[in-house]
Amino acid sequence: MKIIQKRSPFILLFLTFTLSLYADYITVYNKANIPLYARTYYVKSNNAKGVGSITRIEPQSSLTFPRPVRKFNYDRKLIFSPLIENLPPELSTTTLSSDTKAIKIGLLEGSNFYLTIKNLSLKGYNSTQWFNIKPIKQFFKPSTIQKVIKPTIPQIEQNPYKDKVAFVRQGNNLCKEEEAFRIRRRNHVKNALENLLHIPVSYYHTPTISLVLSGGGVRSMVASLGTLVGLKRAGILDTITYISSLSGSTWAVAPWMNSNWPIEDIREALIRKLPYGLSHVTQKNIALMSNALLTKLAFNEPVTLVDLYGLLLANSFLQSTGKNQQRIYLSEQRKSLFYGKKPLPIYTAIRGDFATKNEWYEFTPYEIGGAWLGHYVPTWAYGRKFDNGISLDFAPEQPTGFQMGTFGAAFAGNFTDLYNSLETEISSLFVKSLFKTLTNNPLARIRPTAAKVFNFTRGMFSSPLKNYKYMRLADAGISFNVPYPPISGQRPGRKSNIIIFMDASNPTNPKEIFTKIKSWANQNNIPFPLINTQNIEKKSISIFHDKTNPHNPMIIYLPLVKDNAEIIKAQGDPYLQNLIQLITPFNLEQCKKLSCSTLNFSYPINISRQLSGVMEFNVLNARNKIITAIKNYLASHKTKKVE
Repeated sequence: MKIIQKRSPFILLFLTFTLSLYADYITVYNKANIPLYARTYYVKSNNAKGVGSITRIEPQSSLTFPRPVRKFNYDRKLIFSPLIENLPPELSTTTLSSDTKAIKIGLLEGSNFYLTIKNLSLKGYNSTQWFNIKPIKQFFKPSTIQKVIKPTIPQIEQNPYKDKVAFVRQGNNLCKEEEAFRIRRRNHVKNALENLLHIPVSYYHTPTISLVLSGGGVRSMVASLGTLVGLKRAGILDTITYISSLSGSTWAVAPWMNSNWPIEDIREALIRKLPYGLSHVTQKNIALMSNALLTKLAFNEPVTLVDLYGLLLANSFLQSTGKNQQRIYLSEQRKSLFYGKKPLPIYTAIRGDFATKNEWYEFTPYEIGGAWLGHYVPTWAYGRKFDNGISLDFAPEQPTGFQMGTFGAAFAGNFTDLYNSLETEISSLFVKSLFKTLTNNPLARIRPTAAKVFNFTRGMFSSPLKNYKYMRLADAGISFNVPYPPISGQRPGRKSNIIIFMDASNPTNPKEIFTKIKSWANQNNIPFPLINTQNIEKKSISIFHDKTNPHNPMIIYLPLVKDNAEIIKAQGDPYLQNLIQLITPFNLEQCKKLSCSTLNFSYPINISRQLSGVMEFNVLNARNKIITAIKNYLASHKTKKVE
């Protein structure tokens, strides 16, 4: 018995070889919807010689016929085609036409074979392929996965726009929803100004005041929260029509706009999250993140590092809204705007492809686009596939977390951009030298990790991106670190009369920022005053009002600075005593080098409160100066409708 067991492989091989010398039968199934002709061949060195006659197999039927006996150094194949003339007695397998196919039919291939037509191409399978490999391949095809997972994902099934076709809007006029918002907000601003200034304000002389919040990672987020709380306590927040944010400041604005909470409560909730950075992820969080990625997979949407970054940002900064943090959307912020009681948020990004110019994208709860692009898509449809201005699928809206990742993905810049924006944050001489080497390389303009979505203007003749399949987007701070373009007047309906800049850049360099803004404004024929930037980074507020040119906006500049002279002056103000006590021991400059660096996401609670407190103090302490500035602006324009 042991001898037989040891020799059994050889016996099996011998039996297989012996059986192959004799003819047996194969059954061929035609699974196509047309008749197919088949013939067996001996094949050697791509030369095929027919065996027997041609057989016609009717649609959805089968035939059994002899398998050729084994011939040394020859393969046995079945060649089939819908055309009988494609099966001559002799042919070359290297020159088979597109409507002719060959499959092996040796003994090891089995006795049953399946012929079909798929995607206008002939296919042939043995039993193993037909019943095992083919179904597996079919299952893992994107279209099959999409059919399987779509009904299981709440984001898809509960999408309020799942049956609505979206259309791209052309032109840089404001959309109807924003126009309606401006009417409601202007009434609200008019009343707020009268309460603040204690003077009557004409509806037609009500200025458009915009708040522009800089980038700077979590430092900017915390400083923006302090600025917003300070403006609210000062009674100024209600006078603002637009809040334009960039990078880290979007992480303060979006959670507030997506919630029904007061800004003070949002600040406290976010500050309590900061000790964990982006690293606190539970099993439940992972399940929510997985669902978000499956949603993109279901519609074959591109996924990049920015998607994963956005999932982490949502997990950390959107839980405070009290909702599923991965199912929060920018378009839902329209609810906060309906009665005009909050300013309209504008979030920003720039082109992340090989463009030589940093063109700006803008995102509002109503629509997404850009003045340079001249095309806009409803926010709830951004990310869908489009052709010639019409959506081709019903994919749900991109979640706020992904958008926050897009807005704050400084790593989506090219090597030159990254080095220029982060040079002061990099302490390692080796890393600095590495970046300098890379910036001298022609590949330095590549942005390998930019956010990526389907191009909603694809196929539109009027779009500069008409031939692009995807749009790629990067952190707008790579261009300049304050999001001035959306409220500049490049789109005339949004021209701002008074602009409040909060600058949390590190280092604070107003000369560089205002030089870039002035250059951009000149290139786009937009009036902007000359700013004397000497030492203004050391003062908690600077105001610039060009009375010689009424078209120039008034500029109010609020840098992130601890102005000790102002703190000393305010010692006797009981309204500010708690803030003074909080921020007096705080070393802001040291914090910028350590805990408050742009690359850090984890902040101790006390540091966050002190950092936020600095900006809250600066705003409240400057309240009277801001009120006087607004009064002066109104006085200089009292005989002229504001633009």
